[in-house]
Amino acid sequence: MSLRGFAALFVSFCFAATGDVKGANQTSTVPKFTTKDRVVFIGDSITHGGSYHKDIFLFSATRYPHQPFKYYNAGISGDTAKGTMARFDQDIALHRPTKATIMLGMNDVGSRLYQSLPKTAKAQQQRKTQQAAIRKEYLANMRAIADALSQVNSEIIFITPSIYDQTLVADTFNNVGRNDELAVYAKELTNLARQYQAPVVDFQTPMLKINKKWQRQDPSRTIVSHDRVHPQELGHFLMAYSFLKAQHGSSFVADIQIDANRQAITRLHNAKLTQALVSSANQLAFACKLLALPFPLTSKQQSLLNDIPFQQDLNQQRLTVTGLAAGDYQLSIAGKKVGVYSQPELATGINLASNQNTPMYQQALAVKALNDERAKASGVLRNIKHVEFTMLSQYLGTDLTDINQVRDILAAHLELSAGKPWHDYLTRVIDSYLEYSADEQMLRNKIEDLFVQIYQVNQTKSHVWQLTKNLAGFIEHVI
Repeated sequence: MSLRGFAALFVSFCFAATGDVKGANQTSTVPKFTTKDRVVFIGDSITHGGSYHKDIFLFSATRYPHQPFKYYNAGISGDTAKGTMARFDQDIALHRPTKATIMLGMNDVGSRLYQSLPKTAKAQQQRKTQQAAIRKEYLANMRAIADALSQVNSEIIFITPSIYDQTLVADTFNNVGRNDELAVYAKELTNLARQYQAPVVDFQTPMLKINKKWQRQDPSRTIVSHDRVHPQELGHFLMAYSFLKAQHGSSFVADIQIDANRQAITRLHNAKLTQALVSSANQLAFACKLLALPFPLTSKQQSLLNDIPFQQDLNQQRLTVTGLAAGDYQLSIAGKKVGVYSQPELATGINLASNQNTPMYQQALAVKALNDERAKASGVLRNIKHVEFTMLSQYLGTDLTDINQVRDILAAHLELSAGKPWHDYLTRVIDSYLEYSADEQMLRNKIEDLFVQIYQVNQTKSHVWQLTKNLAGFIEHVI
């Protein structure tokens, strides 16, 4: 039987086990990041190479431009809670975190236990005994991380492990039962969070919910990837959305409401008027400064909007104009055409958050470009730390200043994974280390400089808004 056929046999079983998780890991309220916070995201490869934290930061940098904080990626591919403790002082505490998130468990869970289904009661009991021992060690190390964070006066935010997709029908081998155990870890983390009076963010439930919805129609579709472990852009966007919802992020970039009959702005939320409203029979104009920018969605992220109410919950730049005469109206901001809207559309309210013609969206894209550049530099740093903590640490006495010695050791280390699925990945990581390890301080300085640039570029500006009625096929400019 093919692996695809084998996986198909277990889809129904796995959905019964994990597909209907409801309320198992209640997400609690997570404090917003505030001015001068130094936030560290601790994790494994899903944090090391992932983008959920990049999206969380971009949301904060655009939504709260006057609350500057910094964050640091402290994920390492393949890491465990035990491994994280071993690198805590050198890789986490050095950032002097005021808040830290912890998402570990994918590698702790022990994939070797799920190479096959236990066929006898004795085998099932043996697996349970092994699971309990591994789980006990995991929780002990998670407590140690939490204690270490407390010692450096950092607030703690637990995040449940993201999913292992054991319901996906694909040719990749399926560790059936692995996500069932990760779901148990998620419950245990909820209990652990209570002990530390810390919040917990549930990634398991929303990811399982999306998968269940998708796989009813297409069993080969997944919120992670076909390796069953690593979320791609959509998975990380869902994770970021779940985190931001736990922070109770503001729904509104801004909300502007105008009554054309009264010639008055009746609501100006998260914006400051800089030029009073003036109007005529066919046009109105005013100037204001929004206090936030919209979140600039990528095209892939937009494809998830059918499954999550991101725009409704977190990304509304609303303009509502009532009392207009019937007809179509052109909206211009800063002298640039934004769009043409009907009188009923304007009366109901339009959301401009995804309109790329607005100067606010273009400014948000500039913030995103800097954040992407920062994340790229951070990714190179993570590759350096990956090599140091998971490879070179095995070869005691290595002189890290002797690049020839280091190159020979890494070449021999890489040979050990020849023929393995992760060989190409390790090759890229090692190549990155050899190219950039001498530039570590330069990379750190670059990241700090990019934070400064981000909090300069994200400062909002005043713009003139004009709404002009389309008269007989042309726009009449009155004001």
